[in-house]
Amino acid sequence: MILPARWQTAFNTVSSVGQFFSCFLCSMLSDRIGRKGGLLVGLFLLTGGILGEMFTNVPGGFVAVKLILGFGLGFLLTLGPLATSEITPVVLRGVATAGVNLGIAIGQLVSNGVIKGFGTRSDNWAYRGPFAVQLFFVVFLLAGLPFAPETPWYLVRKGRQQDAARSLQRLYGPDFDVQSLLE
Repeated sequence: MILPARWQTAFNTVSSVGQFFSCFLCSMLSDRIGRKGGLLVGLFLLTGGILGEMFTNVPGGFVAVKLILGFGLGFLLTLGPLATSEITPVVLRGVATAGVNLGIAIGQLVSNGVIKGFGTRSDNWAYRGPFAVQLFFVVFLLAGLPFAPETPWYLVRKGRQQDAARSLQRLYGPDFDVQSLLE
């Protein structure tokens, strides 16, 4: 099937439009419901976008789900560096936030390999397969989310000092003096 250039352009740009606007939405939402809650919203948007990519056959519908996917990606691209900088000790903060970008670059490399692997297929899974592989990352993040503490910085901003102390203890260990950071 040959897609006209206008549809190809729409497919490739609408995700970035969704990412741009979702960064603002994510910032406001994660300040209200927390970083973990914001991540959960982003993962639900991603799941909807990925499933839409896999099963939508109408060009206009595909553009719509790419927009939804862009919103979900915008949440992750906003919350990744934000949460990393809030939970990492100052001495490691630069390395940790650079690690977020490294993870994105590795993901792009892996995606090229996945596309190469599915590129020899001649059935619908030639394009559905690479989209479906994205669900692995959603499942991985959803599985780890219950074990991740809310960021102490967010909890302090909300006046929840005790919860922030517990979060710091979970992050840095039981022997760490959390009161020095909270004062």
